[in-house]
Amino acid sequence: MARFGQNAMGIGSELYAAETHRQDQIRLLDADRQAGQLENQLMYHPETGALNVRGKDTLALPDTVGKAWDEQTGKIRQGLANDRQRIAFDQQTVTTRQRMMDRLDGHITEEIHRVDGEALEGKVENETEAALADPLPENVQRRLNNIDQAYDDFGGRYRIDPQYTAAAKAKARSRVHVGVIQRMLKNGDDINAQVTYDHFQKEILGKDLGEIEGGLHEGSMRGQSQRIADDIVNGNRKGATGDEPPTLAELREQVKVRTEGNPELRDRIEARVEAIFAKDREDERIAKERQSEIIVQQLAADKARREQEKEQHAQLVDKIIPNLIDQNKSKDVHTMLDAIDPTIWANMTAKEREATETYATRQAKGEEVKTDFGTYYNLLALSSSDATRNDFAKTNLNDPVLLNRISTADLKHLAEIQNAIRKGDGKSADKLTEGFRTTGEMVNDSMRLTGLDPNAKNGTDDARRKAQLHQAVDQDIADFEHRNGKKPTRTDIQGFIDQHLIKGTATDKGWFWDSQTQKFSIDVPTGEPFAIQFNQIPKDEVRKAEEALARAGKPESEAIIEQMYLAKIRKQKPAVK
Repeated sequence: MARFGQNAMGIGSELYAAETHRQDQIRLLDADRQAGQLENQLMYHPETGALNVRGKDTLALPDTVGKAWDEQTGKIRQGLANDRQRIAFDQQTVTTRQRMMDRLDGHITEEIHRVDGEALEGKVENETEAALADPLPENVQRRLNNIDQAYDDFGGRYRIDPQYTAAAKAKARSRVHVGVIQRMLKNGDDINAQVTYDHFQKEILGKDLGEIEGGLHEGSMRGQSQRIADDIVNGNRKGATGDEPPTLAELREQVKVRTEGNPELRDRIEARVEAIFAKDREDERIAKERQSEIIVQQLAADKARREQEKEQHAQLVDKIIPNLIDQNKSKDVHTMLDAIDPTIWANMTAKEREATETYATRQAKGEEVKTDFGTYYNLLALSSSDATRNDFAKTNLNDPVLLNRISTADLKHLAEIQNAIRKGDGKSADKLTEGFRTTGEMVNDSMRLTGLDPNAKNGTDDARRKAQLHQAVDQDIADFEHRNGKKPTRTDIQGFIDQHLIKGTATDKGWFWDSQTQKFSIDVPTGEPFAIQFNQIPKDEVRKAEEALARAGKPESEAIIEQMYLAKIRKQKPAVK
């Protein structure tokens, strides 16, 4: 009986132990599942996983991943029921952690090597471009030394076989020499190109020799043929007798003498000489025709001047003054001003006289009047509104003050509108001002929405800003039509306006330190620092930038897209190519 009891107790203990082991296994499996999910999330997640981190940011991964692993596995451990389960779990997590750290070390090494390699490529590219931009021997040699040093440093850091480093240096040096020679040939400096080739031929790789030798031959032929042809023609402008220009046969004979034994050079020089000879004859013909035209024009001008003198006293001041100045374009300002009738001059105001003298001086110097867009857009605004068209029709567009503030082309456009209004042709006037009316309404609405006054008085900041905005949007519209062959929609025009009224951070230079202020893009001159936030960029522009980067195979980031958008609205060179 006692033995039976002992057997029963033994069986019960075994069952208990088995059940306990089963429960431990279940708990450990669940903990291991959670740890596995954590490992996948920390290491392999497509967006936040450590193995998707690139560049120098990988250096912090052992700390951040290790800390996250320890914290999260600690929480999983707390959910275990007993020390047996915790000990077994600890063994698994220690092994997994070490494996993760080893993998991260390898990833960091790969990324640092990649980033360092890209930096090396960028350094070599910059030095190469600097050598090509200034192909003086001392500058080229300095750039080559920098390239050699960059490759030596890189090879030393990663213990690269010296043979590979030497091959990379040789390839880079060959590329620089070839680029310098090609630049000289492109600039017509075939002599220095040949000298450079002879000096550095041993440093040019075999694969580049064929290309560069062909270019040298062609450049030498062009240079020699041009120099000899110019020498032959310029030395014989008066011909053998010194009275008449040489015949083509005489020039060909000299070419033959100068190129004995070199048929290719002879053919090229003959072609150049014949072209110069033909051009000289054509120039002579054109000169005779121009002389005849000048005589005809002088006769016509004399006739027009006589007719103008007859009409002079019958015309109004706003008609006669600019016409007289335009038709008497003498280099002597006083001669131009003296052509104005004394009676008319006496009746002019001091301001009109001053403006007339300024305009006459500009005419004499051949200066073009640049449009003051504030004045120009104010007149357009008068012409485009039914309420103010009568006032515009009475405006003196030949006022000397306006002549000094609006270009001839813009004054002509205003005159066309005024002529249509005076004739009562409202449809033509509407058509001539249609674009301005549409843009003007949108500019006014946008300025109001941004807290600006579209009706500000002349001379105020908002009036200046409105004129600049009109000018910028007109340029945007012209650029759009040139690129796309069609007129922009209202949505497109609104986009042009918005990009100039976007607010960002501008840097104001000071004597001791710089300050940053919030300004509209239109208020910051092109080329000066200006920054915006990513969330200010229209979604459609963000999409276009992302698509452009994807097509170019470039990485995308908010900073890059900001640079691309700023380059677009600020008319600057793109920061990302």
